[in-house]
Amino acid sequence: MTRGGSEVALSHREFELLAYLCAHKNQTVTRDMLGRDVWKEPSHALTNAIDAYISLSGASGEARPAAAHHTVSGVGYSLREGHAVSIRCG
Repeated sequence: MTRGGSEVALSHREFELLAYLCAHKNQTVTRDMLGRDVWKEPSHALTNAIDAYISLSGASGEARPAAAHHTVSGVGYSLREGHAVSIRCG
């Protein structure tokens, strides 16, 4: 992933999360979907972990993959066209 022309290194889990959001671009992804399809565990056991990954930012303040998401209040998250963080999916 790049931001502002600089490459941002991703952990394995961050990459999986970004790939999943890209695969579901312009769709709302629920915590249940993330728990089942990314973490391979029930989401109720992972609510804090999922939220932590979604809101992660690097120590240097650079946006992480989840920073490009849009929160759909009470429903989940989505990756939408036109976000400030440039992510090329596909």
